[in-house]
Amino acid sequence: LIRRSSTGLVTASAVECGRCQYPLLKVPVVSITLEDGQVIDEGTCSVCGSKYDATTGAARPSEGGGNPLVAPLLRNKPQADIPTFDTKELDDGRVFVQINPRSSS
Repeated sequence: LIRRSSTGLVTASAVECGRCQYPLLKVPVVSITLEDGQVIDEGTCSVCGSKYDATTGAARPSEGGGNPLVAPLLRNKPQADIPTFDTKELDDGRVFVQINPRSSS
């Protein structure tokens, strides 16, 4: 999944949710401000309600949302980070993605 963040950077991540594996193709992404003043783009899975930092793929705390019939059952599954990939945008607008996920360290 390739998208432009609120800061203008091109980011790439895996498509599936880290908890329920549902594709995150049409997930709404909103900019939120954390307690430390950092602004991040956050996406929420429409099926299980898991939240992610859309730029880094890091799992975020989530306590609700998603499909009201399915989400309560899926909340017992562990929530994993979404793999992200390095990108490079050229001056002419072409975007290249390194297909090996970033290491988590």
